[in-house]
Amino acid sequence: MRLLKLVVLAALCWQLLPSAFAKIWMPSIFSDNMMLQRGAFVRIWGEALPGAKVVVSFGDQRKSAQADANGKWSLSLDKMPASKEPREMVVYENKKEGKRIRNVLVGEVWILAGQSNMQWSAYNTTDFEKLAERAGKYSNMRYFDQRTKTLSLKPARDSNGGAWFAVNSRKSAGACSAVGIYFGERLMKDLDVPVGLVFTALGASKMSAWIPEESVSKLKYLESEWEKFWEEMRAYDYRKAHAEWKVKSAAWDAEAAKAKAEKRKPVPEYRPFEPVELSSRMPAQTPVYLYNGVIAPLAGFTVRGVLWYQGESDSYGESLDNFCGQFELLVASWREKFMNPNMPFIWAQLTSLDRQSGWPMTRWRQLQSAKSVKPGAVVNLIDLGEKNDVHPRDKASVGQRFENVALRMVYGEDKVPAYAPEMSSVSYSGNSASVKFNTYGSGLVGKGDPRGFEVLSGGKWLPAKAALNGDSVSVSHQGGGKIDGVRYLWKSWARPDVWLYNKDGIPAFSFIDEKNKK
Repeated sequence: MRLLKLVVLAALCWQLLPSAFAKIWMPSIFSDNMMLQRGAFVRIWGEALPGAKVVVSFGDQRKSAQADANGKWSLSLDKMPASKEPREMVVYENKKEGKRIRNVLVGEVWILAGQSNMQWSAYNTTDFEKLAERAGKYSNMRYFDQRTKTLSLKPARDSNGGAWFAVNSRKSAGACSAVGIYFGERLMKDLDVPVGLVFTALGASKMSAWIPEESVSKLKYLESEWEKFWEEMRAYDYRKAHAEWKVKSAAWDAEAAKAKAEKRKPVPEYRPFEPVELSSRMPAQTPVYLYNGVIAPLAGFTVRGVLWYQGESDSYGESLDNFCGQFELLVASWREKFMNPNMPFIWAQLTSLDRQSGWPMTRWRQLQSAKSVKPGAVVNLIDLGEKNDVHPRDKASVGQRFENVALRMVYGEDKVPAYAPEMSSVSYSGNSASVKFNTYGSGLVGKGDPRGFEVLSGGKWLPAKAALNGDSVSVSHQGGGKIDGVRYLWKSWARPDVWLYNKDGIPAFSFIDEKNKK
């Protein structure tokens, strides 16, 4: 009899579990140590029991929503001022506490996106030791990390390994994106508000990897790449590819050990990448799936804007031919997914590097994108870079330039020097030309002897004479021939030839202009 009572009691308790314990689930972007965007309606979402009433309590706000038939719910908190006070967000389901998120601040939130130069950690930068000394004071800077080499066939529900942490030690600072933390610490100081950084970058990634599937058909090149990928997948044998990789990687390991003993680089320089089951290509080169795995779980999270450092992997072939179209589509799709049609984008132009490549045209396309991506701006880095390394160690200068543009474009600090001089027009007259620049209120200066300019004459690009004349540069053919075009710093390794700056010390953008292409 006593046993029967216990069984009945256990069954009754089991039936009551749904009402006794809330089943709230939220993606990891909503977790301890997180940052909420100030001055915006902050979207919160998750899952609960179908039809459940969900209440989110934060500060003096209590907002409610009802879960739909699939248990999904979302709501928005009202606009909030910045706050350095750590507070808790409590989420209730049918009046029962379902989740408690601790140590939450309110400030400025930016997404860090792109490829390896955005992924590059602060540990490996020239200014890290100084940064490490400062980092102990940065409890008001928060960083959301995740495993970004994450592919998904469909938009993922949550980030892989996603978690927030406070940047308050040497170790935590060193783990951050260098560009991100150098940007964030300056922004935090200049605005006197907490700053949150959301990391999404992956080395060697192409733009096509970060564009959602439904947008692919909007650009013929991307549609073609998507079809090619699926042709490869139909013939892809993962087990065979992995077995071949084991043999190749073992051979490479042996070569690497020999090269180390001989104090040289191995041949080939990089270890073969390990095949993945979902793609016949390395993750960074796989269209759509990186968006699904890394960006989709964050889509709808309220942020101020995006910092983008990418282009190296799209600086050749058809991808370069379609550079502007891809970038415009990426920005448009992200703005749609993050439910912010005016979400600011700030992107880096490629630095100088001694490599025969399409980098001059890539820089030009990155600059041209600023005419269609608004609000948006490109940061000139042509006077930075290392001759033989695609990963410059000076990321502090990059972070500073990003922050200057953000202060000027996003936060309305009109006195901050941020924009690089840009060619606005070229007028031709026989064997000379006059290049007019938009200096954004700061006049031009030349540093050292005039250099970096070339003219097109007789179908060939030749060195030119240049002279500064106010906000213009007079360019002439050294041999006296007729000029059909002018260009400046049109080379991959351009750093030694950077001559033209504005009076704020910002170098002028490289450019190309041809009469018959106007």
